[in-house]
Amino acid sequence: MPDPVLENQKIDGVAQQLAQLMAKQDAAGIAKLFTENGKFVLPTYEAAEGHNKIAELWLGMMQIPGAQFDLRPATKDTASSGDLAYYYGNFTLRFHRDSGRFEDRGPFVIVWKKVGADWKIAAFVMNSSLPPGTG
Repeated sequence: MPDPVLENQKIDGVAQQLAQLMAKQDAAGIAKLFTENGKFVLPTYEAAEGHNKIAELWLGMMQIPGAQFDLRPATKDTASSGDLAYYYGNFTLRFHRDSGRFEDRGPFVIVWKKVGADWKIAAFVMNSSLPPGTG
């Protein structure tokens, strides 16, 4: 039976890699943290599936002037089987627009899947809390 404390530490390590890659704006590196058929879902966008599409979507977001990302996990849980886990929390995305600084925020869910000895992102879904028409 897997040790849940050890598995959570491994997942936290990958989450730290994700944060570092986001700060460095390394879209290809972020995409490699996903499973082969992983999915990345953003408000108002079609879901990106697979490393290439995920990297394209991240790169597009990173090319927005002044883009800054912040993820704050609030809840974490690992299945007793030791092969699935999730993070739930809140995100903030800030960037510049012609009309000034813009901030989007809302909840996110990351589903983690153990692939061999490694933890990968199977799904990463962000949902905006802004009222319709403000984004």
